[in-house]
Amino acid sequence: MRLTRAIGVAGLVAVALLLVAAMPASAHFARFARSVAGGFVPTTGPPYTSASGKVGSPKATCRKARVSLWKEAPGNDINYGNVLTGLSGRFTFHSPGAQYDDGAYYLVVKKKVLSRNRFHNHFCPRLKTNSFTITNP
Repeated sequence: MRLTRAIGVAGLVAVALLLVAAMPASAHFARFARSVAGGFVPTTGPPYTSASGKVGSPKATCRKARVSLWKEAPGNDINYGNVLTGLSGRFTFHSPGAQYDDGAYYLVVKKKVLSRNRFHNHFCPRLKTNSFTITNP
């Protein structure tokens, strides 16, 4: 009786170990928060010729990012430029002409993949700010 029970328990343990070994490893997923700290502020003006801001994140590598400035327009929006921030996250856009055109603008911070393989998926998400209006006198 004891031998039969021992064989049965050993068989169950062997089957359980095989099932655990056959399962795929689950990936570790990490998404780090981002923001445009303090908003996008005209640095001079009026007339407004440049504006600056700061990408904020608790993860330093997420503060280093590609930031695009877009102007809302009927049909396709207009890209006013792209800048790459440093680890501080600070950026500045200068107007392409004498001053920024009046209208609604927004910023897009590009998604950044930090690590991606079958065990890890770490990234800084894409960020699109709310629209803000620039009006020159």
